[in-house]
Amino acid sequence: MAGQLQRSQRDSRWPHQPAHASSPAFHVVAPSIPGFAFSPAPRKPGWGARETGHAFHALMQQLNYTKYVIQGGDLGAFVLQFMAADNPDAVVSVLSNFWIIPPNATDLQRSSENLTTADENAHIATLNYFSTQLAGYFFIQDSKPLQLAIGMTDSPVGFAMWIYSLMAESVDHYEWTPERIITWSMMYYIQGPYGGMRFYKEIRREVWPHFP
Repeated sequence: MAGQLQRSQRDSRWPHQPAHASSPAFHVVAPSIPGFAFSPAPRKPGWGARETGHAFHALMQQLNYTKYVIQGGDLGAFVLQFMAADNPDAVVSVLSNFWIIPPNATDLQRSSENLTTADENAHIATLNYFSTQLAGYFFIQDSKPLQLAIGMTDSPVGFAMWIYSLMAESVDHYEWTPERIITWSMMYYIQGPYGGMRFYKEIRREVWPHFP
């Protein structure tokens, strides 16, 4: 989900400290991507990261925020990129915890010649491990989301294990109790698995062509 961190510009003091210590310095608006959690899933193809960004910006306008800061990760990070590019007069700043820069041909050539730094080697190794060992869920969801969703919708337990298998390998130092597994899975299951899974196909359409 994309968490949007917003600061109100309703009074002239912004972005300075509020007049009273007990007054909020900013307001938080945290919408979920359509198809996830409590946001209804799109009813037709073509709703991806850019369309979600348009919807989130429209929401902020409706709430009377003319300037705001955005924050997000994972799929939300792709939404942020489009929001910032499409609404430069409204988006004051962007905080992404999922800013991936894939190595290009020059980087890989330098790596093969042992010319890369330790940090570069770690980055390349991490991305390589993810793409070869952990990214299977992404490739099936961005290519056959409907077929996968039919099976997952029919088996809530199977879907819970699908979410758990991904998150347990991707999140460090987090205790996965049965209650937490059920809670995480339910947030994906409320709208039905298909809406969230199809979003990966829309991400491939919008974002992947621009990657080197």
